[in-house]
Amino acid sequence: PGQEEAPSARPPASVLLPGVVSTTVPDGPNKVYIGNLPLTLGEVEVKELLSSFGALRAFHLVTDGGNGPSRGFGFCEYLDPAVT
Repeated sequence: PGQEEAPSARPPASVLLPGVVSTTVPDGPNKVYIGNLPLTLGEVEVKELLSSFGALRAFHLVTDGGNGPSRGFGFCEYLDPAVT
């Protein structure tokens, strides 16, 4: 009683930070599946390609074992739902 919880160092997932792209893409109408990606493309290259259409809110490139090579697909969500 009377003790306050320490504030979390990380903002809630719903808070947007300018220039920060989340690695968690929530299920919803604006979640975009990206498939048939060349296995040689890494996260940086795919994000660069997707960003040419608009600013990303979230992006996740699926890889083997979490840190292995790309499996050739991923998911994203744009800041502007009209881009979707």
